[in-house]
Amino acid sequence: MKIGIPIWYGSGDIAAAIKKAVNLGFDYVEISLDYPYPEKIGKKDIDAIKNSPIGLAFHAPYAEVFLGHPSEIISKAALAKFQQCLDFVSNFETLYLDFHQNIRLPTVNFPEINREVYATALAGIERILNYSKEKGMRFPIVLENNSFPYFHSTESLGRALRNKDLQFCMDIGHASMLSFKTHGKIVEEEVIKLIQDFKEKILVSHLHNVNLWKNECIDHLPLTNGILNLERIIDEIRKTNSKYFLLEIFYNDLSKKPADGLKFKENKEYLLSLLR
Repeated sequence: MKIGIPIWYGSGDIAAAIKKAVNLGFDYVEISLDYPYPEKIGKKDIDAIKNSPIGLAFHAPYAEVFLGHPSEIISKAALAKFQQCLDFVSNFETLYLDFHQNIRLPTVNFPEINREVYATALAGIERILNYSKEKGMRFPIVLENNSFPYFHSTESLGRALRNKDLQFCMDIGHASMLSFKTHGKIVEEEVIKLIQDFKEKILVSHLHNVNLWKNECIDHLPLTNGILNLERIIDEIRKTNSKYFLLEIFYNDLSKKPADGLKFKENKEYLLSLLR
């Protein structure tokens, strides 16, 4: 079992962020590769990544990679970007590479377009996994559930996770957000069911709490500051194959003040108390 924290461009100096994670007692960091990463990571930070005394995981670009876009020009560009990320992370002792299937397409809810999008996305996943194998990459590739209706449910995620070479990242906050958007409230049973349905495929758990503000559900809050029944949810995750637990906390509270080291340390101790 390893507990980690995220690093992204907004964290500033990667070397300093890794040192902070080490000082706080974390086992690994998950580095987001949203632009300008990875191409503009400087030598100092590359050296810090290579020489990291703790584990390294990576998160593929979230918003700009549309593997499922039915326009071949766009999906081919997305595949090229993903391959760039695979090549980059293969330079390190990588624990895993996490990714989302994302789409921004006004026509996606038309059934014929939706079918085309999913078919293209699934073909893109196959190409990613084949590329990884052809290049001799040994780190796991994990698909993460979305907080919107696309690769979000047992049915839609299951279509991809049938592939034995693909594993799952269970994000409890995203599942809760989706439930709120669907029902106007969080139906915790839906979160639990998604965990149970993929318990054999879960390698990574993204952990954060959610809370309500002006009829909006806010995620990426501290475990200790929200409305989820984390005792129950994390007890369910304990029954899965999850090896990596990322405290994907962005904010200290609903004011959206960036999470600080004290908050991460406090939440690490809280998580450990739930996992024992």
